Amino acid sequence: MSAETEKGVNFFLSRPANWIALAAAAAGLLLLFWPLPEGTASLPVRAGGLIIATVGLWATHAIPEHITSLGFMTLAVVLGIATPGVAFSGFAGGAVWLLFGGIIIGLAVSDSGLGQRIARSALRGLTRSYTRAVWGLMAACLLLAFLMPASIGRIVILMPIALALADHMGFAPGSRGRTGFALTIGCGSFLPTFAILPANLPNVVLFGAAETIYGVVPTYAEYLLWHLPVMGVLRAVVLVLIILAMFPDEARSPESEPEPARMSTQQRNLLIVLCLTLGFWVTDFIHHVSPAWVALLAAIVILIPAFGLAPPTALADKTNLRPFFFVAGVLGVGALVADSGLGTEIAAFLGRWVTFDPARPFLNYVSLIGVSMVFGAAATVPGAPTFLVPLAQDLSTASGMPLMVVLMTQIVGLSALLLPYQSPPLVVAIGLGGVRIWDAVRVILASTAATLVVLAPLNFLWWRLLGLIE
Repeated sequence: MSAETEKGVNFFLSRPANWIALAAAAAGLLLLFWPLPEGTASLPVRAGGLIIATVGLWATHAIPEHITSLGFMTLAVVLGIATPGVAFSGFAGGAVWLLFGGIIIGLAVSDSGLGQRIARSALRGLTRSYTRAVWGLMAACLLLAFLMPASIGRIVILMPIALALADHMGFAPGSRGRTGFALTIGCGSFLPTFAILPANLPNVVLFGAAETIYGVVPTYAEYLLWHLPVMGVLRAVVLVLIILAMFPDEARSPESEPEPARMSTQQRNLLIVLCLTLGFWVTDFIHHVSPAWVALLAAIVILIPAFGLAPPTALADKTNLRPFFFVAGVLGVGALVADSGLGTEIAAFLGRWVTFDPARPFLNYVSLIGVSMVFGAAATVPGAPTFLVPLAQDLSTASGMPLMVVLMTQIVGLSALLLPYQSPPLVVAIGLGGVRIWDAVRVILASTAATLVVLAPLNFLWWRLLGLIE
C-alpha cells in the first residue's frame, strides 16, 4: 500500500461516522450471503441486507449519496433481489421530476438574483427592531418556499442576507441576535415548509414513494389545506416565539437602508414564470395536472436559451443533479421494501410493540407520529420514507385510518426532529450561520416539544374539522 493510499485509509477510519458505515455495510453483507435455515424466506432477508448497507451509507455520508443510490439500484438487479422495474422505479414516478424541476427553478432564481431581491424587499423596514426582523425573516422563509422548492437553495440565498442584516444592526459573531437570525433562516426554511408539498425533500420522497407503491398522491391544494394552517403558519409562529425567548437582543443604531435597484428584464420574466407555475400548482385540483409535470414544464421553459431565464450552459455546468439520483435511489428502496415482503415483516414486528385501536383515533395518530419519529432518527428524515411508506397500508389496516391520513401523519412525525443531523438543510444552515450545535439543539428540542404538546393535537382537531378523521 502506498503512503498516499495509507494516509487516505487512515483519514477515512478516523471519522466515527465511517466506522458506523462499515458496520452497516458488514451487517448488510452478512444478511445478503449468510446461509439461512431451511424454510426461511430468503428474499426479505436479502433485501433487508442490501437496504441496511444502503441506509447506513446514506446516514453517515461515508460515500456520496448519489453514488450509494446508483450502487443500490445496480446491485439489487445484479444480485437478483429486484427486477429493473422495481429497482429503478424511482425514475418512473413524478417525485424525481418534481425535484428536477425544483433544481432548475432554484438555479434560475439564485443565478438571476431574483431570490435575493425578493428576500431584501420582504425585509425592508425591519432593521430598527430585532423582534420585527425575526418575524420578517420567518415570513421571507415561508414566502420563498412557495417560489423555490429546495430547502438548501433557500438557505443559501437567505443566510447571507440574514447575516448582512445582523451586521447592519450591530450583531457581532456569536451574539444572541446573530444566532437568532441564523436559526430563524435554518429552522424557518425547513420545519414550517413541510406544509408545502414541493418545498421539502422529505415531502417529495414520501409522496413519490406513495405514488410508486400505491398510486396515490394528494393535490397541491389539498396538501396545502391540510398542513398549512397548523403545521405551517402556527409552527412558524411557535418557532419565532422560541427563538425570541432563547436569544433576546436589541438593535444597535442601524444605518439607513439603500434603495433597491430596478428589476431586470430577466428577473421580471422569471417572476412571471414562477407565478404561473405557482398558479398551476395551487389549482391542480381543477386541471388535475401533477405538480411534477408543472415543475418540469417550468424547467423546460427556463432552460430554453432564447428566453434568457438561465445561462445557456446551465444544465451542463451549473446544475447539481446529485439529489436527483439520491431521491431515485430512495424511491427504489421503498419499492423494494414493498415488493420483497420486508414491509409486511416490519409491520408485523411493529404490531407487537405499538398500540393501535380503530376505536381510538387520537391514540393511533400519536402512535403513527411516534413510529415516524423513530425512523426519522434512525435513517434521517430524507431516508425514513423508504421504510415508512411501504408500511403505510398495514398501518392503515391496523389503525382503521385511511391510507392518505396515515401518510399525512407520517409527515407530521418526520417534521418533529430530535437532533440536527436528521436534516441536511439544518446542518448546512448551522455551518453557514456559524451557529453553535448546542444552540441549534435547544431550538430543535423546544420546537419538537411544542409540536408534540400543542401543534400535533391542534392539527388532529383541524383534520377532524375537515372530515379526514372521524
